[in-house]
Amino acid sequence: MNYEDKQAQRQAYYKQLKKVRSTEERRLLKEHTKRRPRGGRSRSNDDWSEEDAEEHAGFERIRSAPQMDLRAAQGAAPVGPGSAGVSLEGLREGLVVAVHRGRAVALVDGEELELTLGPDSPRPAAGDLAYFGPGHLPRLVALGERRTVISRPDPGHGNRELVLAANVDTAVIVASVRRPELRPGLVDRFLIAIARGGAQPLLVANKADLAPSDEERAELEQQLAPFRALGLDVIWTSAATGEGLEELGALLAEGTCVFVGHSGVGKSTLLNALDPSSERDTGTGREFDGKGRHTTTSAQLVELPSGGRLIDTPGIRSLGLWQVGRAELAGYFPEFAGPAQLCRFRDCAHLVEPECGVRDAVEEGDVAEARYDAYRRILGTLEE
Repeated sequence: MNYEDKQAQRQAYYKQLKKVRSTEERRLLKEHTKRRPRGGRSRSNDDWSEEDAEEHAGFERIRSAPQMDLRAAQGAAPVGPGSAGVSLEGLREGLVVAVHRGRAVALVDGEELELTLGPDSPRPAAGDLAYFGPGHLPRLVALGERRTVISRPDPGHGNRELVLAANVDTAVIVASVRRPELRPGLVDRFLIAIARGGAQPLLVANKADLAPSDEERAELEQQLAPFRALGLDVIWTSAATGEGLEELGALLAEGTCVFVGHSGVGKSTLLNALDPSSERDTGTGREFDGKGRHTTTSAQLVELPSGGRLIDTPGIRSLGLWQVGRAELAGYFPEFAGPAQLCRFRDCAHLVEPECGVRDAVEEGDVAEARYDAYRRILGTLEE
């Protein structure tokens, strides 16, 4: 079976998995809910760092307060048109542009309308097609089927999926070259999450004005080279100087895109440069350690003046991978596909096994060592 067939099989598997949930998963979710103390934080997270707690507080704003059924709680493909037991007769529809705790905002006929989230409402995300009832504060009833998703495990409940954005065509990974420093490892993780969700990736090396010399750029280009080798488009940008903004705007002029990345990399600043009317809050890295600050606390969709739609999401400092196990991980490193055909063992993990084609390719320079190191690091964090 070639790589394309494996990818198609994997996508079909995940699609079916979203429709059928096991009794065991229901039991685990019920037990986890019982352990959840007032305030929303699981007792199993007592070892959270200060950064984890700060990140969780930001995402609390986009979590609906009531406990819902398993499909909604895990963020699986939501109830949509034609789903059994759900009638859309008499319902209105709109595009979800923002989600807050207990409510969502939808764009309906060019105007924003606030929707309430009831106990049986699905968990919406920016970019969703929402179906809702009549009234001054209509209740969200159903969501349209999602074409693509950008998601991660819920920081407060690791057995639930948190969808950051839905129905996006392009996921723009914004990575600053300075303040905070470039983190290729986080880019690797975003590439996996984007591939799993079905969108197309684009990498932006932002704050280019902070690396003005040719020597600095050459050093940073070495870190970006493995991503360019994958065929990934990489754009250098700076809201301060205007570098790359025209090229970026042209790429985002059609369809729906989403900004994702580390805290403080300048996503909101880029959005303000592309659309001055958005007036998103911006900030700089913390002076004592250079790490980014949270300036965006909820996802929001805006219409760009040049065309297209853009979803700005809260920055994160780490990214867990949803429903990616050790056996599937190598499939998200496309450069492994060819060399893996030469592995002695069909289930080779590319670690210590003899006659490993992937390790041989790394030694020969056909696979970037940085990418192989990223694979090994991520593999060590995944469950069987």
